[in-house]
Amino acid sequence: MDFHYTYIIMAFGLVLTGHFINLIAFTSLIIIHEFGHVITATIYKYRIKKITIYPYGGITEFDTLVNTKIEKDLLIAISGIIFQSIYFYTIFFLYRNGIIREYTYNLFFTYHNSMLLFNVLPIIPLDGSKIINLIFSKYLNLNFSNNLTVLISFITLSMILIGGIYEILDKDRTDSVAVEVNSEYRVAKCQ
Repeated sequence: MDFHYTYIIMAFGLVLTGHFINLIAFTSLIIIHEFGHVITATIYKYRIKKITIYPYGGITEFDTLVNTKIEKDLLIAISGIIFQSIYFYTIFFLYRNGIIREYTYNLFFTYHNSMLLFNVLPIIPLDGSKIINLIFSKYLNLNFSNNLTVLISFITLSMILIGGIYEILDKDRTDSVAVEVNSEYRVAKCQ
């Protein structure tokens, strides 16, 4: 397992600023997720080429043939999400039984849900894109499936980018939020 230099910089920054528990929560979720892929791939006798951990997630590279059974590849693709979810529910169990603090649980809850949502997006190289590509390739020509996955990935990224730009430029929405906060402040100050 390799830790990319950008991950090391992020980890160093988190430790220096006293966010060690954030580092543990985030990193452990990434590693468990990637091990989910690795364990399932190992069961199917796939060779693991490399696992790299980045600040935003991990990538497991396999040294296998392209045209393997779709069902096996699909199971490998979803196993990261499954293992991550099992790990999170273990954390939830520990929290419910008073073994870990609410703050730590809330960190895991936030990171788990964010990573899960992010990971199922149909954007290459995320698991969501692999899953839809495998489903497409079961019913469609492989080349067409790959092109369709690239197109869906591009459209999804474009929608996220446009939505983000809209949120930044939506002056009316930003002004109304500022007015609401300001009026709430005045009401609280008068009382």
